[in-house]
Amino acid sequence: MDITKLTGTEQMTMIRDPKTLPEILRLFLEIKNGMYKPEIALNENAGTELLKELSENEDPDIRMLIAYNKKCDPEILNKLSKDKNKYVRLNVAMNLNTSDSDILKLLQDKNEDVARSAKKKKKDIKTDLFDFI
Repeated sequence: MDITKLTGTEQMTMIRDPKTLPEILRLFLEIKNGMYKPEIALNENAGTELLKELSENEDPDIRMLIAYNKKCDPEILNKLSKDKNKYVRLNVAMNLNTSDSDILKLLQDKNEDVARSAKKKKKDIKTDLFDFI
């Protein structure tokens, strides 16, 4: 299939489809010069490799969407938990894949919204990790 011959609506539908293979999403990323980065960042089927690559993006909005992605790998979330942008860290604090140790660190975040979100997430964690807090 030649994805360059699809209409803009067809392309967007395909990019937003959670069944679209990561290889196809990468093609969209390459042929459209990054125009579809936000939609690809949100696609739960993008895969770890593509999400990791996009997490390096200089645009904080892209990193924020990666941190919001429900299938984001904990390793990527760990890196994003140290992001300079508070909204990226806020999405990390809310992501169910964020490790307990990263939540613990985010409890001490300088931004109170991030720390508050981590505190809400902490309530869901069933571990002795937080007994000393």
